Formats: sequence, C-alpha cells, structure tokens
Amino acid sequence: ILYPITIAENGIPNGTSWSATITGMAFNGQYVNSTLYSTANTIIYNEPNGSYSYTIGSVSGYKSSPSSGSIVVSGNSVNVNITFNPLKTAVTKYAVTFSESGLPSGTSWSVTLNGTAESSTNTTITFSEPNGTYHYTISGLSGYRANIYSGKFTITGNTISIYINWTIITYPVTIVESGIPNGTQWSATLTGTAFNSHNINITLYSTNNTITFYEPNGTYTYNIGGVPGFSSPPPGTLTINGTGQSVGIEFTQIKYTITFLETGLPSGILWYINLTNGQSFYSINATISFSEPTGMYQYSLSSVDRDYRPYPSSGSITVSGASISKKISFNLVTYNVTFKESGLP
Repeated sequence: ILYPITIAENGIPNGTSWSATITGMAFNGQYVNSTLYSTANTIIYNEPNGSYSYTIGSVSGYKSSPSSGSIVVSGNSVNVNITFNPLKTAVTKYAVTFSESGLPSGTSWSVTLNGTAESSTNTTITFSEPNGTYHYTISGLSGYRANIYSGKFTITGNTISIYINWTIITYPVTIVESGIPNGTQWSATLTGTAFNSHNINITLYSTNNTITFYEPNGTYTYNIGGVPGFSSPPPGTLTINGTGQSVGIEFTQIKYTITFLETGLPSGILWYINLTNGQSFYSINATISFSEPTGMYQYSLSSVDRDYRPYPSSGSITVSGASISKKISFNLVTYNVTFKESGLP
C-alpha cells in the first residue's frame, strides 16, 4: 500500500525548476532513494510505510527552509511545506571622491550626497556607493568661491572623481584722482591684512584718473605716490566687507612765490606785469608778488607814467621748486634838447 508524500514549496517564481530527494527504508525492508523535479509548486512521492529523510535541491538565488528533514509514513499521507527565501546578495559599491584645492590648509568643508553630509579638513571626501544616480551639494569657507556648488552623476560600475577649485572672492577698490593733468602718471599703494591673514602690499600706476585694486575682505591702508609739482593727498584706511569701495583723492598743485621788485618809480605810481599766460598783476608799491607752479614764464612790464621806462622791459623767469625774485629798474625817460643860435659872428 502506497501513501502520497507531498512536498509543497512557495517563494520561487512560477515555472522555476526545483527538486527534492527522499531516502529511507520501507517497512518491508526495501531501500528508497528517489529524486524528483518539478516546475510546479509541489512534488509528490508515493511510498509505503516507513521512515524517510528528505533534502531539497538548491535553487540559484534562493535558500530553502527547511532544507532537509525526516518523514514517517504510517498508514496516512504526509505533507511537507518548504519556503524558498531569496538570498541577500552582496551589493558592489564604488568610490566617489571629491577633491578640493584652494582652501587654506586645515579648513573645514563639506559635501552632501543624496542627503548624507560628510565634512573634512583634508583635501578629499570619499563616499562608497552602489550603482545609481546621485545629487550633491558643496559648502565651504566664507570668502571663497567654488567652481561648482552642486551637480549630479550616475554610477554604472565605475568610480567617480569630482574636483572643486576654490578661489578667494575679491572686490574692486577704486581710487579716483583729481587735480593733475590728463596723462600724468601717478600711483597708489594698498597695504593691509585680508580676512584669511594674507598680507597685501600692492602698488599700481596709472595715467588715467582711476586706479582699481581687486582684493578680498579685510582692512587696508592706501598711500598715494608723489607727483612732481603737486602735493600728495594724505593716506587713508578702508574696510572691504562683501562689497567694493571707492575713494576720491585730490592732488593740489604746488605754487611758488614770484616777486618783482622795482626801483626808480616815484611813490604811488601804478605799474604792471603781464604774463604771456594771460595773467596781469599791478601795484603802486615797490613789489608785485604772485604764485605760480614750476615752469618758465614770459613777462612784460609797463607803467602808467610814460616818463619812466622799465629795464628790462620783458624777459622770462623760471620757477624750479622754489620761490624766486626779480629786480626791475624804472628809469626816467630823458630827451636831448638842442639849442640853435644865429647872429653871432
């Protein structure tokens, strides 16, 4: 008399081949060793009374539970339930390396990758991730600008390297001059300490009316170079804090006293000096003084009293970084008087 031994499985997809093996000794001394295969969810043996062992064959990607056991057939059918559980396969992960340059040594910066944030004071931050698409954001030190702040990439069985280059954010410092002729060369020097403790000492030259520096946040002192014939503006300080700065400075032309000292005119007589640059000066005193910058000047002299003639009446005078004086003599104009006689022997 044979009784059904039904082994029923669940957990593997329909149509998947699986197997079971039964071994043992029937009550009549007959040895049983039988392996059956199926693509359905059951395998059925028909065996006489006896004691048997069963083992479940392997299925790729799954593990059976139980994978073996014992059966006793004793005048009744036997049912055995088997569950196939999917195996947890190891997920391959790949290195995702972010490398920075430009930040001061020891500066903390961070990367957020698909919601996971990592910080470092080294130059690299590395994640280990499986295949997939990822989004990232970068953050670093105030006062520095990165070439990229966010992005995405896809891992398809390969490592990923992303490079971030930090540069110091600079702002324009414009010094605007007035007072010197167009085309005159002048200079400005900017010194100080930037927010990153970097010392600044830069001199720039220009023949325009502006000089522009580009510097990071910090406190600075500016000094204006000398221009011959002009007094230099005083030094000053400025602070850059996230915005540019503009400073106006003015050169003042240095002038020197030119004094003409006359002799020979009676007191109270008005006399004149005319310069070829269009200026005229007059006085009833013995001196005429006026101020002019370095240069050469043509002059001519005259008096309201035509009976007096200056000597020299014209000429040139050169101012070269110092005051200067010139003596002028007014001489009474004389005429020859000739007497003619007649009648004498």
